[in-house]
Amino acid sequence: MDSEPSLPRLMDKVAAVIPHKYEIVGLQLDLTLAELQVIRPQHQDLEGHHRAFGKVFDAWRRCGSPPYSWRTLIGVLRSASVGEVRLSEQLTSWITHSGLSVKEGSITKSGGQGNNVTMESRSEESDTVASLQHLLQKQLDVKTGTQSSTVLKGATIPGERST
Repeated sequence: MDSEPSLPRLMDKVAAVIPHKYEIVGLQLDLTLAELQVIRPQHQDLEGHHRAFGKVFDAWRRCGSPPYSWRTLIGVLRSASVGEVRLSEQLTSWITHSGLSVKEGSITKSGGQGNNVTMESRSEESDTVASLQHLLQKQLDVKTGTQSSTVLKGATIPGERST
């Protein structure tokens, strides 16, 4: 729990779930109102909120206070002002049961008897981008009243076929 989270995991596990709460999470991570004003997205849409969350997490990582760890984030999520107790419990369960030691830049999973399997953050970034594209396409479909299987810039939603 005291390990450092990677940005792709933060985006996947937190920002994708509560994108509209980037400001209050930022305040709880001791970012100043001035910092949050600079981070505030020009467009108050899903993509803007995801980008803002990424900037909040990056600013938190750079300042290092409070400690950049899953434990800190879980405490922030449980705070009365953020009120995401269920999400904090899901993160705690994921960290506890996955056996993952999450560090900036890579994820290491114990393979038993001292063997470690490392997945580079690049593949996680691809997964995060695909997830974000999927969410953005769904939002666009809701606004336009259509359904599509392709996503922005010609990418395809994982598990679906393009037309």
